[in-house]
Amino acid sequence: MIDIANTFNEAGYKVILITGRLVQRNIPLHESVRLDKIIKYRRSNIFMRLVSWIVATLQILFKIWFKYRDSHLFIVSNPPLAPLLPLISRNSYSILIFDVYPDAISNLGILSKKSLLFKLWSSANKKSFAKAKYVYTISEGMKSILKKYGNDLEPEVVSIWTDNFFLKPIDPLKNPFIKKYNLTGKFIVLYSGNIGIAGDVDSLIELAASSRRDDVVFLIIGKGARRETLMKEGISRKLKNILFLPWQPVEELPYSLSSASVAVVIQGNRISEIAVPSKFYNYISVGVPILCIASRDAEISSLVAKYDCGKVFESNNFSGMVDYINELSDNKELYMKFKNNSLLASKDFQVRNARKFLTSFRTD
Repeated sequence: MIDIANTFNEAGYKVILITGRLVQRNIPLHESVRLDKIIKYRRSNIFMRLVSWIVATLQILFKIWFKYRDSHLFIVSNPPLAPLLPLISRNSYSILIFDVYPDAISNLGILSKKSLLFKLWSSANKKSFAKAKYVYTISEGMKSILKKYGNDLEPEVVSIWTDNFFLKPIDPLKNPFIKKYNLTGKFIVLYSGNIGIAGDVDSLIELAASSRRDDVVFLIIGKGARRETLMKEGISRKLKNILFLPWQPVEELPYSLSSASVAVVIQGNRISEIAVPSKFYNYISVGVPILCIASRDAEISSLVAKYDCGKVFESNNFSGMVDYINELSDNKELYMKFKNNSLLASKDFQVRNARKFLTSFRTD
C-alpha cells in the first residue's frame, strides 16, 4: 500500500492513507502522503479479529462521512467489510480485493453459504462491485471467483509484489541471522508467517518427525492461535530438529528469509482458490527453492509450476517432501536450478506493478 500511495502521490494526486499500522521497509511512505490512523488489526483469535474488523470499518466510515466526503476512495478488502462502505456513502470509488469475502470465511467452515449473513453479504458485494469505477484483484483464481458477483464484472488482475532491493539473496556465511541462532552448516527448511487455524502448519511437525538427517533444521517463525500447541507437540514428541522463533523485526527480514535453504508455502484446500500466500513473493525475492504444500489445482501450485522454482506436494505426502529436501541438500545442480528460477520469477513481481493502477486512472 505504501508503493501504491507513493505512485499516486508522485503522479500529482493528493493522497491520504488510512491504516491501523504502518510498516516501512526499504521504501518509506512519501512525506507528502497524509497518514490517518485507525485501530490496529488484532489476529490473536477469531473474536479479536471480528472486533477489530468491525471497529476499523466504523472508524473508516465516519472518516469518509465527515472528512473525505468528496474524495475518491481506493478501498482494499481489509477489513473485510470495507468494500461495502460505498453503499452508505456518496463517494466515487475503486476496490482492490486481496481476499474474497464472505467466500474465505465460508471455506474455513465458519460461515455457511446457506446462512442469511452469507446471502446478504454476497448481495451487498454485487451492488458494491457493480458501481465501482475499477475492481482489481491479485490473481486469476480470485478473478474467476469475483465474476460470480456480476456477469459484466471484469476485474483487472494486478499481481502483488515485494521490494526486491530490500529482500535479496545473502551469502549464508555472511548472514548474521544464521550465526546468531547457531545454524551455520545446517540445511534450513523455513516457514515464516501466521501460525493460525487456516494455515495447516501442523504438517510441519509431521514433516520434521519424518526427517532423519541431523543437518536438516525446521525453522518456524511467526505467531498465531496454533503456535503454542505446535511447540508443545514438538516437545512431547522430542523433536530436536525444530526451532520456533517469534516474528522478526522488519529490519531483520532480509536475513531471516534469506537464511532458508528451502522455503515452505502452505495452503489448505479450503482456501486454495481464493488466495495466494504473499510469503511466496518474499521467498522468491531472496532466491529460495519452494516447497509448496497445497492441492495441485491451487493457484500457488500453478505459480510454482509456471516458474519451475520448486515442487508441490499434497499435505499428507511426507515421504515425498523428505525426499525432496534431501535431494536439494545433496544435489547442488538441482538446488541452483530452483534458486535461479526463483530469482528470475521475482522480476515479474516488482514495485513497478503499482503503476498499473495509475494507468487505469490515466486512461479516463
